[in-house]
Amino acid sequence: MNLLCAGGLPGADELPLSEYLRRMEALTTYARRSTERDIADFRRDPAAWGCSTPFSESRFRVGLLVTYLKRDCGLRYNPDRVGDGNGYSPYLADQDARDIFINGLLSDRRSGTCASIPVIVAAVGRRLGYPLYLVTDGRHVWARWDDGRDRFNIEASNLAGFTEQDDDYYRGGGGHARPMSEADIRSGYYLRNLLPEDELALFLSFRAAVLADNLQFEEALPAWAKCCALAPAEPHYPRHAYETLLDAMYKRKFGKVMPRGGPQRRAKEEIHFDARELFPAKQAAMAASIKGHWHEVRNETGNALLAYKAACELEPGNADFQADRERFAKWLEGLRIESERKARAMLKLHAPDPYAVKVVPSASSEQGVRQSAMVATWESHGLRSEREGKLADAQAAFVQGMAFASEDQPECYAYLSRVIRKDLLAAPQGVRPEMDADDPRLKLPPQLQSRLWAMRAKALESMGRINEAVLAFGEASILVPDNPEYPLEVHRLAQSAAPRQRQPQARPPIPFGPATTIWGVPGLFEFELGKE
Repeated sequence: MNLLCAGGLPGADELPLSEYLRRMEALTTYARRSTERDIADFRRDPAAWGCSTPFSESRFRVGLLVTYLKRDCGLRYNPDRVGDGNGYSPYLADQDARDIFINGLLSDRRSGTCASIPVIVAAVGRRLGYPLYLVTDGRHVWARWDDGRDRFNIEASNLAGFTEQDDDYYRGGGGHARPMSEADIRSGYYLRNLLPEDELALFLSFRAAVLADNLQFEEALPAWAKCCALAPAEPHYPRHAYETLLDAMYKRKFGKVMPRGGPQRRAKEEIHFDARELFPAKQAAMAASIKGHWHEVRNETGNALLAYKAACELEPGNADFQADRERFAKWLEGLRIESERKARAMLKLHAPDPYAVKVVPSASSEQGVRQSAMVATWESHGLRSEREGKLADAQAAFVQGMAFASEDQPECYAYLSRVIRKDLLAAPQGVRPEMDADDPRLKLPPQLQSRLWAMRAKALESMGRINEAVLAFGEASILVPDNPEYPLEVHRLAQSAAPRQRQPQARPPIPFGPATTIWGVPGLFEFELGKE
């Protein structure tokens, strides 16, 4: 599969596939015969091999395998790549497939990197019947023995032979300049045995990287789209795919390569790309799918759901796009149920707020002191944002402070009411709030977003803007559908507004689906350079 993913790439056309496979079988045959010869001596006298007791036979077998491949067969790390720290990362001059695919190790060159050496170890080891897996931390790949009883990492991408490192070694950086980030650790994708679909996604990311570094951006898009579909939990594939997509659209639109790196990549004026205008339907569907994954890793759930839906509509026969849509919709439903359960447990009745219920511990208890500190922290953050004119940040801070406040701490509620009125007075009447993807309110759980909409509706009602208040309560009801107060408020305001309105406003209702982005969705097929 690794060789198939390298097909047609620069540096991958030295030998036919059949010759590469023949050489793979030759390596396996040599390793099998040599192991059968040496393993009997090890079983008789492990100390004769310099092995401390106890020393598992599985480690000895792996040590023999790596020794045969590197010492006897001449496979090695490419000396030109030693110390560059690039590994297999995209956009780092991986213009030759021989450095990141196993064809470089199976060719007369016999060299590779950490992207290919663990693959050849796993491939030969599996032919010998060893329970070997590939593992990655996002920047480095290694092999692992895991038979359910014995489990150890196999670090073979070094100048010597096989060494064993624990997971904390890779979690702390493992020879890289930076340790793994908290977000990467929380993703749960890394430091585990890769499944077959994860391995294929890894090889496809190698392919896309080589194509992108050879400025073949459009050719890299199918590999990235399939890669994201195979491994939706991998946190970095969508970002690299989105970068390649921007490169492809820029090159298609302007006929030249986009400047790379640093501030040069950001144009002085925003450049808008519409994938439907630049690409045929099949490529536009891939663009929507890639953007859906990109929104998903950025927690922009509404935009992600719409992007997956658009991909299915553009190419209805694509099983990957349909699977992504169903998977994400199922995850959203589970997230909504879990967030509502937590919200009902945490947010109990707050005296000034009739739309939430809260149980607050005693102020003298340890938990009460901790929650009071949280209220003070959010209150301070909100006041500072309000002074700086960042009304969206202030609203997000105050509503989170309200979630921890007790009945005798109404300050956050009062501050939030004031900021909401400022926000309404600053915007033209009847204009819906439009916010970019980085708006902090979008990152709040649905329960807190609904409280913002409910308080906004109350402020609009007090200002006589009844129709806008109805819409605000309606959106709060969509976010938390099992709260009976919101539909009642919508009905009450609609009934009270009917006799007063001589000419009903000609504003159509805004459709929203469950768990979509309520604050305004940018153009689904519009990509902005400068605000990535």
